[in-house]
Amino acid sequence: MVLFETADSKARKAAEEARLAAEQKKRLDRRMEALLRNNRRAETPTIGGDKRRWARAEGCDAGTARFGFGFETTCRILDCAFGGMRLEFADLRSWPDEFMLSVPSLRFVGVVRSVWQDGCKRGVEVVRWCETA
Repeated sequence: MVLFETADSKARKAAEEARLAAEQKKRLDRRMEALLRNNRRAETPTIGGDKRRWARAEGCDAGTARFGFGFETTCRILDCAFGGMRLEFADLRSWPDEFMLSVPSLRFVGVVRSVWQDGCKRGVEVVRWCETA
């Protein structure tokens, strides 16, 4: 049991923590590169001249959007891909650009960010997500 720390032991501890953090960052960077490399298509089919990184799947799933100020509303997922989704809300309210989205049928819970809006429809990209049980 250490009752006091010297300046030298504090410096060693800080250096070790920095080294561990750098190693963890390198591992995460390598993992992200591998995920992006495996999910990127070499030649993506065009839809109306629109090139996409990932194929889209149609969906008629219901989701719940939760906003930072304690309000939540339901939305419909029109289609989804690895990196984003097209949502349809029931009304034309002005929602914040970044919000939490939960889609139980897809086992998806994550933070999404709006990239476009057309009336009640909104395209979002996935910022962070996790797969639920």
